[in-house]
Amino acid sequence: MNGFTQRKLQEFAESYGHPYAILVKEPEPNGSISFPVAITSKYPIVNVQRVVDNMIHGLIIAEIEGYHFMVTHFHPFSAERRGYEIDMMLASAKSIAPQGKWLIMGDLNSVSPLDKEGYDNGLVLNHIREDMKKKPHNQNLINNELDYTVQQKVLDAGYVDAFKFYHPRFESSAPTKLFYDQSKYPLRYDYLYVSGNMKKDLVKCEIIKDKFTDVYSDHYPVVLFFKK
Repeated sequence: MNGFTQRKLQEFAESYGHPYAILVKEPEPNGSISFPVAITSKYPIVNVQRVVDNMIHGLIIAEIEGYHFMVTHFHPFSAERRGYEIDMMLASAKSIAPQGKWLIMGDLNSVSPLDKEGYDNGLVLNHIREDMKKKPHNQNLINNELDYTVQQKVLDAGYVDAFKFYHPRFESSAPTKLFYDQSKYPLRYDYLYVSGNMKKDLVKCEIIKDKFTDVYSDHYPVVLFFKK
């Protein structure tokens, strides 16, 4: 959503039939890139919270048709900060609607214990280790190893990794052919979690890979279908 204002997002959303749109924050006055998150919908978006404190790229908490959404983008350079971000999100969900139907989604910049087979070759780990030598601000490892704790917290809280539910074998969501700077090797950082009470409603979850998504972003989009 870089470069989008609330008005521009509204106009864009209306172009594909979504009259409701929420941007977590407007562009920075100095023009710096802040990677804000957004949500659009054909149904009314209500009970909106825009959270910018303690979330590097922001967090949107909102309700649509009785479903509770959390949309975010976790800290790209700190495993410790990502731990704080997920703790706040899980605590918020428990406080707002402990029995509600929740969907948590975004680029969570962290690896899942359900994907360990995909990282056993050490390529991603060694890439991050080398990157940390060049960029001291990059603290993406815990004890010099991949950090699975962020995603483990979500799983321990009873949420279902929708993509993994249908695709038990490892499949990457990044990088695309438009390589950015996270890793030259396959990784899955993009997640769609649902609360356990939605498990029976799931229909399918896919990572969209085609000629357009190959080059439009450094990550591939993830789509979830479920029954209302």
